Amino acid sequence: MGRLRTAKDIVMRIASIDIGTNTVLLLIAEADSTGHLHTLFEKQRIIRLGKNVDAQKNIAHEGLDKLTHVLTEYVQDAANHQAAKIVIGATSAMRDAANKETILNEIYRRTGQRIQILTGDEEAQWTFQGGCLALPPSAHHPILLIDIGGGSTEFVVGSASDMTFKKSLNIGAVRMTERFINHDPPLQSELESLRRYVNSEFDTHLSGIKNIQPAHALGVAGTVTTLCAMLQALPHYDPNRINGYMIDKAALDSLIEKMSDLTLEERRKMPGLEPERADVIIAGATILSEILSFFNLDKITVSNFGLRYGLILRELASHGQ
Repeated sequence: MGRLRTAKDIVMRIASIDIGTNTVLLLIAEADSTGHLHTLFEKQRIIRLGKNVDAQKNIAHEGLDKLTHVLTEYVQDAANHQAAKIVIGATSAMRDAANKETILNEIYRRTGQRIQILTGDEEAQWTFQGGCLALPPSAHHPILLIDIGGGSTEFVVGSASDMTFKKSLNIGAVRMTERFINHDPPLQSELESLRRYVNSEFDTHLSGIKNIQPAHALGVAGTVTTLCAMLQALPHYDPNRINGYMIDKAALDSLIEKMSDLTLEERRKMPGLEPERADVIIAGATILSEILSFFNLDKITVSNFGLRYGLILRELASHGQ
């Protein structure tokens, strides 16, 4: 338990908004004079902004309207919590959208908020910085961080002070579902095609880090935290039951096998699974399983932190904090 903080300890109160392919997340946190972040408020909304972006290369009007609604809500939340600054970062869906400039301009017109589209490397870097908040500063390295998002998956290797490898691959849970899974329940042939594809991507882009034997393997973002909740059959999402939990590969593979026999409606009733994720969770879980196999890992530790925390760390760094 930390010491009581006085007003002079608080350097800045910041809101960050992480606009993903599937989910939009809000974090409001205070930074104290030692550089530590203290979470005040969190919220998420699943809006599937990246729906069909993989095939059509555009964000639909429906996605724009949903994003406008959520951002308006989050800006009000930030005001209610007296945040001094709002930082907004967008990732895979916005990176890929051919109409991204139109979307950015329309969002600014509607909400007055500027959105920065992060490159894959920037997303990897700041997800790593945020995700590593789950580890003590003295944690051994190398650390392997994996962020399975809706549109992309980031891989970062490094220590608390340095990153030696970072890569963003277009193999997110939404993208892989849209590309490979056309039946409900999915056909085994569809899942096998998905596995072959992601492994070909790993072989092409990750062969140089395949044998790193990390001291810590961390998984962040909604796919991993959802699987963690499902493996514990949590009736409600509880960050205290998520952060630090170790996902066992054998248990994960059993869960994938179980889910693959269920229809979408049956999956929606599974404890720990948000109904809005039920259509993409099998692809997301399969990606995670193949990652563990590729790196020869039996387990991965779940971090409830991630890009939304990294965005605040980046803002503090820009102010010399």
